[in-house]
Amino acid sequence: DRCGQSSRRVCDEADRQLSRVMGAYDDEDLEGFDRKLDLSMDNVIVVDNLPVVPPAKVDKLISVLHRLYSKIGDIVDDGSSGSGIYMPMDEGKGESKGFAFVEFAHKKDADHAVEQTDGHQLDKAHVFSVCKFTELSRIISAPDEYVAPPPPEPAEGG
Repeated sequence: DRCGQSSRRVCDEADRQLSRVMGAYDDEDLEGFDRKLDLSMDNVIVVDNLPVVPPAKVDKLISVLHRLYSKIGDIVDDGSSGSGIYMPMDEGKGESKGFAFVEFAHKKDADHAVEQTDGHQLDKAHVFSVCKFTELSRIISAPDEYVAPPPPEPAEGG
């Protein structure tokens, strides 16, 4: 499970965020645009196993992530302090949830980020588990226990 044991909570949060963003627009907002909106999310990675921090330390952790990932590729600049990095918060507990989404300008940058930082040790207690956002549904739908494939059919004429 490359995205850690928390894949289901990550995917649930991603679904909520995507619904929130897409719900803010209607078809009239898109009139006059002839390009198709790319919702593949191939340029977004999920960084799991981050420290759980209070709101006062979120900006510092996002800054650490930004320094690391901006060396790999161009992070989308959305005009906020996170510049393409979103760290969900648990409002009930008043702390981060231990994962973040990083949006790159290009798919190839996201691919390189997964290759280079999956298994990255942030500190003694936190080793990154990184996967593409698009892998989450495959990971979540996988059974919890391994099921061996059926044996191959014997070759004919042998």
